[in-house]
Formats: sequence, C-alpha cells, structure tokens
Amino acid sequence: MKILVIIPARKGSKGIRKKNLAKINGKPLIHFTFDLCKKIKNVSKFCLTTDSKDIINYSKKFKLISSPFTRPNNLSKDNSKLSEAILHTLEFYKNKKVNYEYFVLLQPTSPFRSAEEVNYLIKDMISNKFESGFGVARSWLHPSEHFHLNKKKIILDRKFDNNRQKFKTFYFISGAIYMCSTKSFMKSKKFINRKSKAYLFSDLSMIDIDEPFHLEVAKSLFKNNKNFNKFKTKCRRLN
Repeated sequence: MKILVIIPARKGSKGIRKKNLAKINGKPLIHFTFDLCKKIKNVSKFCLTTDSKDIINYSKKFKLISSPFTRPNNLSKDNSKLSEAILHTLEFYKNKKVNYEYFVLLQPTSPFRSAEEVNYLIKDMISNKFESGFGVARSWLHPSEHFHLNKKKIILDRKFDNNRQKFKTFYFISGAIYMCSTKSFMKSKKFINRKSKAYLFSDLSMIDIDEPFHLEVAKSLFKNNKNFNKFKTKCRRLN
C-alpha cells in the first residue's frame, strides 16, 4: 500500500504575515509538522507543496521531506482552493508514473496533533479500506449558543432556558488531518462525503492557527507544555 503525505504551505496569509514561518517556542510553525512526520508509520513519501523558497529551504533540514516542485502562482493565491493544490501534487506524481492509493493531508496550522492520533487514523483507514477520513474535536462553543442577525433582529437557534446538559454533542472539523483514497478524491475533488469516517482527536487539535490570537494561544501552550500534555486523549473512530 503506497501512501503519500502532502504538506500544503503557502507563502502568503491574510491573518498572519508569513504564517507558516511564524515562530513558536523559537521554531517556525511548519517545524512541528515536519517533526511529526518522523514519527508517522506506513507512509511511502512526504511531499511539501509551497510557493515559498524560504519554506523549501527550511524543509531541507528534514531528510524525509521531499520538495520536488514549486507550487504555481495560480494555485497559491488567497482564493485558491486547497483541493486544486492537492490535485496538482497527485498529477505531478502520476505524470512520473508514481501512483499512490491514498494520500494524507497535514496542514501546518495544526501543531498539536500527535503521532499516535495520526498513526491510529492511517492504520484504521487502511485496515477497513475506507475511502476517506478526517480529524475532529469536541466543539468548545456549542452551536446552540450561537445566533445570527436578520435586519438587526437577533435570531436564536434554541431557547435560552434549556440546560446545557441537554445539548447534543457536536464535533468540529479541526483540519488537523484528512486522508483520502486517491481514486475517490480524483473523481469527487472533495475531502469529505457522507461515507467519510470521523476520528476524535484531543481538544488540543481544535487549535488551528489562522489569526494572531490563535498564534498567541499556541505560544502559551508550548511554553507550559508540562500542563497541556494532560489534555491529550486516545484517538478513536466515531462512526
């Protein structure tokens, strides 16, 4: 079984300038994904797709990370779809007569996922021949406490006299990991469908660094890593 890990890392970012190289605990954000790759099992190749020379140069510190091309500008804009960058990567290898049955997507913005969680998902996906799977976490902010505005009028999705204990359990698609059958993804161009399997990761995986506030939260957690280790939990499949 040939599995390709794809690490997407654009140069630009709206929320944080050069986000993937932003320092956390003295190391660039993307370091934590590269370092994680050293602990991932049953993978054939780790491929970085980026338009940044600085990120490519940094990746050279990790022998297992391959950077065989520079991502085209038209796939590196703020409005570019991630699925298009993934297709570009898969087609690159296909043109070289190298085919992968599955690919795993690891975005650098999720520095708190663990190798144990990732390895569990990969092993379970392969063992059961599932088409796609993705990481989730328990939602910190319950949807029942959200509201929206309609012409400045507050629209509630529930009655505020309900006890929180009566709320249904909701999960958040954290973006920590996606794994897809290459064949099914090439056909649908989607990471998730109704048959996809959801894997519960620890609450830490909810931290997806997109804004300066998220970056500061990550810095604080890494600074006090003796404390955040207790929040790690055993990964399991939900459906």
